[in-house]
Amino acid sequence: FWYGARSHRDAPYVDEMAAFAERHPNFKWRLVLSEDSGAVADVQTGLVHEAARDTLLRSHPDLAACDFYVCGPPAMLEATRKLLQELGVSEERIAFDDFKV
Repeated sequence: FWYGARSHRDAPYVDEMAAFAERHPNFKWRLVLSEDSGAVADVQTGLVHEAARDTLLRSHPDLAACDFYVCGPPAMLEATRKLLQELGVSEERIAFDDFKV
């Protein structure tokens, strides 16, 4: 589960997601902040779709077989859907929700 926000202040449920990941070994949680992380542990900086690309997607052994659910503001959705298509993921495997922000 990758979550992107501008700052730590803009990221709700961080403690709850970390606790959930702690209780469930098959669940991974990644917080990515586009602005300064304030040296918070286990937080990447940058844009969430680029962090996912660089950390996970490029090295995934069978990305075309994965299903994706993407939600967020329109610009992030567009960039993420384009990235997934460039990596060989078909449109049928990408579900999305536009926050209309």
